[in-house]
Amino acid sequence: MERHVLRVGQKLDLKTGWLSASQEFVFAGMPSAETFSIAVHGDYGDSAWGYNLYFGKTTREIRMDEKNAFRVVEISPVKIVLEKIA
Repeated sequence: MERHVLRVGQKLDLKTGWLSASQEFVFAGMPSAETFSIAVHGDYGDSAWGYNLYFGKTTREIRMDEKNAFRVVEISPVKIVLEKIA
């Protein structure tokens, strides 16, 4: 399995398909002791979007879409370790 270690502010490019929008997510840290955040950013042509997702510290799986799912292996205020499962 692919393993990804992201520190706060680091991004992971997501494969969304051929000729489709690009999408990435950034580990945005832990706004509280029990919550972590992933910032999602994407673009298509001259349009772009971005939003934050918030998860409880005990979350063990993050599914972005049918091609991008990750197991949360480790979480801390400065880094997240993910394994790609789909």
